[in-house]
Amino acid sequence: MNEFKDLQSFWDELVGEGLSGVVFVRDYLQLQFSPPPQIKLHSSHVVVSTDGRSAKLGEEAFANLALSLIGKVVGGVKIDEQSVRILLADASEILISLRLEHCQGPEVVEFEGRDHPWAILRVGDTD
Repeated sequence: MNEFKDLQSFWDELVGEGLSGVVFVRDYLQLQFSPPPQIKLHSSHVVVSTDGRSAKLGEEAFANLALSLIGKVVGGVKIDEQSVRILLADASEILISLRLEHCQGPEVVEFEGRDHPWAILRVGDTD
């Protein structure tokens, strides 16, 4: 398990990469970037924002908004104790809540990077 502060290098791998896929799985959401990395999100509170519209995971508009982000390039990632924000170059955003009440289990994010096989952000790593 990696400490929260040590995960910045994993998130930095996203910068400059294009979102190549959004996969909806029964109990998580997977974001794929080309070339890898990819991340599995186990938070029930994921919000996508683009072109002045926003939708939360579970809302009717979420899937279409999330899919509209495919092909967009990551411009930066902002991390704090409450959330991870993936900022796309066109001002679109993917917000992932790290709050305990939004976690579906002990893991919040599983990150598979190019040079680092796996990193897991678990509940409590951000304290």
